[in-house]
Parts: sequence; C-alpha cells; structure tokens
Amino acid sequence: MNALLTKILCGVALIVSFGAGAAAHDPSVEEALLANKACPKCKLAGASLSGAKLAGVDLSGADLRGANLSKSDLSGANLSNADMAGADVSDANLDGANLHDTDLSGLDAVKASFVGADLSKADLAGSDLSFANLSKSNLEDAIMDAVDIEGTRFDNAKGYAPY
Repeated sequence: MNALLTKILCGVALIVSFGAGAAAHDPSVEEALLANKACPKCKLAGASLSGAKLAGVDLSGADLRGANLSKSDLSGANLSNADMAGADVSDANLDGANLHDTDLSGLDAVKASFVGADLSKADLAGSDLSFANLSKSNLEDAIMDAVDIEGTRFDNAKGYAPY
C-alpha cells in the first residue's frame, strides 16, 4: 500500500512540476513582443524565440531565464537589468545592445556577436562565450568568473583585462 501511495504522489509531483514549467510564459506575450518590439519587464522565461528579428527591441528588466534566442537579431536591443540566466544566444547578433547590469550567468553565447555592446556590470559567471565577438564592447565591472573564452575576440574592448 505504501509503495502504491509513493508512486501516486511521485506522479502527481511530476505532473505539477511539468505544468508549472509549461506556464512559465504566455505565448501571447511572445506574439505581442514580435509585433510591438517592446515588452519591458515581460515574463518570457523559457520562451522559444530562435531566429526572431528583434533589432532595437526594449526588453529592459524582462525575465528571459532559459529562453532560446539563438540565431536571433537583437542588435541595438535594450536588455538592461534583464534576467537572462541560462539563456541561449548562440549565433545571435547583439551588436550595440544594452546589457548593462544584466544577469547573463550560465549564458550560451557560442559564436554570438556583441560588437559595441554595453556589458558593464553584467554577470557573465559560468557563461560560454567561445568564439564570440566582443570587440569594442564595454565590460567594465562585469563578472567573468569561470567564463569559457576560447577563440573569443576582445579587440578594443573596454574593461577587459585578460588574466
């Protein structure tokens, strides 16, 4: 009897946890974002926006934890004070983006372009920036603990002090 009760409780816990994850963001918010190019403080955790054309979008203060933004165009976007922990921006264009004071910990940014981006005071701890381009970016006071920078370009980056 106890084994059956344990199985039932585990099943309920799994259903509840998957249901909570599925409701992390509202797809209509994604549609509004794509149409309006502005959604400050939006809740887009786990959103799938791969390949989206979001140049100049305002996502300041947004919750983008675990969002898939790979191959997206976020050039000139305002992502200041956003939470992008664990997000995927691999192969994305973030040239000229404002990422000031943004949580980018655990970010997957392989081959991403951040040319001229403001990453001052950003938390990049544990991120993968391998083969990314951070030329002319502002990295003043950025947290870069345990960051993978294999093949990363930092030409004329401000605030970057290798080792």
